[in-house]
Amino acid sequence: MKLFQLKWKITAWFLTMLTGLIFIETVFTSIFTGYAPTKVSFLLWNHFDILLIDFKEEPLNTLLFILIEKPIFQIESWQNDPAAVIWGLHFYSYTLITHFIVAGIFTHSITQFQTSKTNWKNFPVIGSALLISSSLYLYLSSCCTAGANWIFHTVLLAIFLNPVTATESTLEFYKRIHDGFIWMQIIPALLGIYLIIKKIGAKTNNF
Repeated sequence: MKLFQLKWKITAWFLTMLTGLIFIETVFTSIFTGYAPTKVSFLLWNHFDILLIDFKEEPLNTLLFILIEKPIFQIESWQNDPAAVIWGLHFYSYTLITHFIVAGIFTHSITQFQTSKTNWKNFPVIGSALLISSSLYLYLSSCCTAGANWIFHTVLLAIFLNPVTATESTLEFYKRIHDGFIWMQIIPALLGIYLIIKKIGAKTNNF
């Protein structure tokens, strides 16, 4: 009975952490854009019949389409006059995996905290923030109508390609750093993983 209660407790904390992470990201996006979220859509829910037909014909390509090319779900802000998407957080499989990892780490840290084996300093906050931020994809109608980009790429696009404030020098600077965006995304992810492992290792050594 105690084992069953413990499993439910861990599951509840995991779901709370996972929901909390997504909630925080949505709130910050709403604050910075000035528009609240109005729609949540799920790939498998909205296009299940089409994906099922595609899966029967080309299972491998359909799986790659779902797991790599398309977001599993999206949180968006739609404005009805006229109907348009203002912003959208796109959660791809990689994005969700990083969220699951961080939620699991925080769940473990909280259960340890509740048994007085650790303290708030042992929570890998900085590493988790870097890892998650490296996996977030944001769509902004004002700067990247082709689709969602890595969140910092989108922010830079909004600055450098702003028709009001952009200059030839900012556009030239954007062209110079454009090819390095993949490394700008990979490095925070690796640094986040390193900081998380280092924090977990330090906590283990303290036991």
